[in-house]
Amino acid sequence: MWPFGGAKKRSVLIVDDDVSARTMLAMFFTETGWDVREAANGQQGVDLALSAPPDLILLDVDMPVMTGPDALLILRANPKSARTPIMMVTARGTLDDVDRCLSQGADDFIEKPFELLRLKTKADKLVAPKAAP
Repeated sequence: MWPFGGAKKRSVLIVDDDVSARTMLAMFFTETGWDVREAANGQQGVDLALSAPPDLILLDVDMPVMTGPDALLILRANPKSARTPIMMVTARGTLDDVDRCLSQGADDFIEKPFELLRLKTKADKLVAPKAAP
């Protein structure tokens, strides 16, 4: 429980160099009740994720400074972020891109443009509490 009553808000870190995509995603997640943080490249995303791990990371594939797949490898290798759900986001989702990211530890993948309802369904599924075995 959140100390102020009710459930704790879920948090998402949106890592994308496209300002308009980042803004649209931030507005969507804010409107659906999430706390949102943003990063403009993979390095900023890694730094923010390790300083305060979010409940979910949306990670663009193609970015300057550090690509999404490179950031993914760093996040999966660090105990602070190793179990954080990561959904890769890309405008050019070839099968090779999808396979590479999933084999490196991504939990899911979505291609731009996407339907916001589909994104919400995927995000909710990734952060849903896991049932005990």
